[in-house]
Amino acid sequence: MVEKSGDKKIITLPIYDTDRVKDKTHDVSPALMKSVRSISQTLGNWMPGLMSPLYIKLFMRPPARATHRYEDELLRKANRKSMPFGKLTIRTYEWKAYDRAPWVVLVHGWQSRGTALRHFVPTLNHLGYNVVAFDGPAHGESSGWQNHLILMSQVLHQLVDEYEQVKGVIGHSFGGAASSYLFSSALRNYELDFFTFIATPTSMERIFEEFFDIVGAPDPLREKIIEDLQKQFQLDLDDVDTDKTAQKINTAKGVVIHDERDRIVLPRNAEALLEARPDFTWLKPVGLGHFLPVKNKKVIEAYQQILSNSN
Repeated sequence: MVEKSGDKKIITLPIYDTDRVKDKTHDVSPALMKSVRSISQTLGNWMPGLMSPLYIKLFMRPPARATHRYEDELLRKANRKSMPFGKLTIRTYEWKAYDRAPWVVLVHGWQSRGTALRHFVPTLNHLGYNVVAFDGPAHGESSGWQNHLILMSQVLHQLVDEYEQVKGVIGHSFGGAASSYLFSSALRNYELDFFTFIATPTSMERIFEEFFDIVGAPDPLREKIIEDLQKQFQLDLDDVDTDKTAQKINTAKGVVIHDERDRIVLPRNAEALLEARPDFTWLKPVGLGHFLPVKNKKVIEAYQQILSNSN
């Protein structure tokens, strides 16, 4: 079903008519989090300057690495390579349509891995694109213990430089935010055929507030963490808000894929992106939650139609 709200185009794709999909993440054990909250409330009030670096490290460290339960044909066909990045080794995966085809980069989300987006590969190859994915630092088969939006965007920047003819980007969740930041700053003038956000958060402040609530950080610690991060990266927190960075992406076509019942990144984030980029199309599945849209055949078929449409 195609809806129009002003200049915005929304394609609703009903999958389930009930809340059958339950979004799950790799959560830290309740006992550990109880201890963290106790420490936060005590030392966070007394010594926020001492505790801030520890909580920044905690924020940047994924609690688990995603693995595959089984290997399918797309995984077997992937050409696995390694890309040096400073002291890190980044795992990459290639699927070629033909030798001189332009490239599309798949950028995964937090606690995920590049191959999580592999179900887009047959469609992209059919449309004449080679595809490359990568495991971000501290994810999948890449080395490292920490990751954050700026680091992820820097790895992506190096990948784009090495592959040269990158003409499309698909970013899921955290990966969409990191990609948007790169193509709004260092690669602001880079011309893309298409850019796709999948279930991408738009507010860094909201992300930190959720983290602070989880760890029970008191106000003095919250303020110190934000102060330290802004000083470290020489950025205001809202400089990396995705609804702001998206406005600067130089792309011929844009798509937002965001499920109406996503409980991890709420649909208001998709609405914010469409406010920022009314030229983008919102492909809105219903009933798949946060993770399953990247695997769903109906979603990918509808996505192919959007990319194939010249209008």
